[in-house]
Amino acid sequence: MNNREFLGLALPQEGHFCLFHKADGYPQHEWFDSIDDLAGACEAHEGTTDLYFGTASFASPGERTQTNVLALRCLRLDIDAGEKKFAKDPEGTYPTQRDAV
Repeated sequence: MNNREFLGLALPQEGHFCLFHKADGYPQHEWFDSIDDLAGACEAHEGTTDLYFGTASFASPGERTQTNVLALRCLRLDIDAGEKKFAKDPEGTYPTQRDAV
C-alpha cells in the first residue's frame, strides 16, 4: 500500500489536510487541499523524523483545532506508555505497552 492509498482510507475525502513536523524545535504546519497533494508532500519529506499528518480534515487551512475540524473518518487512540513517560507522569500514562492494552 502506498501513501496515497493509506491516506485515502484513513482520511475524509473533503476539507483541508495538515502535515506537521518540528524544525529547529518549533512545529511547522503545511496545508493541502487534497489527499494527493498531502501524499506528495509526505514523499517529499521522506526520511524526516517526527513527521505527522492530522487525522481529521479541517474546514479552513491554518488552524489545527477541534473547532476547525470538518470531518473524521477513523477512530484513533493516543495512549501514552513506556518507562520514561511513566516516570514523568505516572497518573496519565502506563508503565508498558502491555499495560496500556
